[in-house]
Amino acid sequence: MRCMRSVFVRVGLLVTLTAIFFGSSISAAGQKEWLVHSFDGTHGDQPMGNLIADSAGNLYGTAFQGGAHNWGVVYELVRPVPPKTAWTETVLYSFCSVGAACSDGSHPVAELITDDAGALYGTTVYGGSEDSGAVFKLTPPAKGQTAWTESVLKSFCETTVCLDGSYPQAGLVFGPQGALYGTTYNGGFGGNGYGYSGGVVFKLTRPGKYWSPPQPKSTERDCGPREKDIWGCTAKMPPQRCWRVIKQRFPTSI
Repeated sequence: MRCMRSVFVRVGLLVTLTAIFFGSSISAAGQKEWLVHSFDGTHGDQPMGNLIADSAGNLYGTAFQGGAHNWGVVYELVRPVPPKTAWTETVLYSFCSVGAACSDGSHPVAELITDDAGALYGTTVYGGSEDSGAVFKLTPPAKGQTAWTESVLKSFCETTVCLDGSYPQAGLVFGPQGALYGTTYNGGFGGNGYGYSGGVVFKLTRPGKYWSPPQPKSTERDCGPREKDIWGCTAKMPPQRCWRVIKQRFPTSI
């Protein structure tokens, strides 16, 4: 099985709503770009997150829409072997493949991360058991197989008024002992009874336990953390004032 975590890197690509471009500087006066892949909807549409690459230069990412059910995909772009120049796209997973309510997640927008066993982890904005987003894992196919296996590690808004968060829009980061950290755009304390509040910073620990720190009280309304780093910032839409969380201290019991 491929060991991916140590060889995966973020890739400096321009990702548009329909295509992926490489770019390189060729002179002080201009840039050169060339097309890597165009999305046709069937195999993904509207890619929004960054890409990661393995040691062979193959690219992995997510698309917000498209796929077998038009609810987004995780895809791989295989680097061509010269003299060939065309990259080959493979859809590793099409979301909303489980039930009409998309309990397996739908509409991913963030980049992926990977572990030492080559599994891919990410978030979806919608879907899950409550249609409020999910954290998912894609396990590589076993020897002799071709299908990746998707599992939902966390569905959001499973608690009263979504105190556990809802609608994650950023990716994940690994912590000690394989814990996963991330943010959600909505949910948490201080909501209006329907889960619409400032969002949460969350931690997922193996084997699937869920923890979310109490949210600090503030006189200002927090419109939701968007950064994937757990030392994130919150953004507000005008005319509201903006403020930034410089550091979030966690209890020593984590």
